[in-house]
Amino acid sequence: MRISGTEWFSQGSAVALAAALWTAGTGLANAIPVLDQSYVPSGNQVSGFGQGFEMAQTFTVGLSGALTQVDVQIFIPFRGASEDLYWGLHRTTTGVPNETSVLDGFIAAASVGSNTASFSSIDLSAAPFMVTAGDVLAISLGKGSTTDTFQWTSGPSYSSGAAYGRSSSPAFPGFETWSPTRFTLDVGFRTFVDSAFVAPIPEPSTWLLIAASLPGLVLWRRKRGRMSGA
Repeated sequence: MRISGTEWFSQGSAVALAAALWTAGTGLANAIPVLDQSYVPSGNQVSGFGQGFEMAQTFTVGLSGALTQVDVQIFIPFRGASEDLYWGLHRTTTGVPNETSVLDGFIAAASVGSNTASFSSIDLSAAPFMVTAGDVLAISLGKGSTTDTFQWTSGPSYSSGAAYGRSSSPAFPGFETWSPTRFTLDVGFRTFVDSAFVAPIPEPSTWLLIAASLPGLVLWRRKRGRMSGA
């Protein structure tokens, strides 16, 4: 089977376009994420939450870059919890968490320590969240319909944020929106930022390669159209 000059040109254009897009996609510069914000309460204070209740901790970003991980210092007071925790990452308005989250997911109950507090990690590296130093964000944890309880270590001395709570339970009327927690205690967490993260931006040579490949693809589509209409 003979391949016409147009087909050779269009096939070469497809290869060039694929190469250009691959080149553009490899423009990531990643370093090892570093600890940005951290609050590890001292003592044995904890804030518990259960059915229909959520807690959030605000924090002020110190490093610009990609937020790749958030750790929360939690535990299950008895090994009976079976329902996973759900988490959310929120922007804030005048320091108060927004009601809706920008990212969310689950922490498996089986991965949370029992009786002794330890850090459970929320991995954001697959889709890093870009932050700027000075941003005020919030990480929230919540429970669903079961009566399982979790404990979040707490203390009074994190100066760059505050703890909030809200509840959909009838047992806590008036707490449907985020409100400062009754005990004004902050909760244990850590954040990690990759300050060297750079989103992929095609270089001028890549744009030229993409532009040069497009005419061949146009000719190929036109020829296929004529052949299918014959």
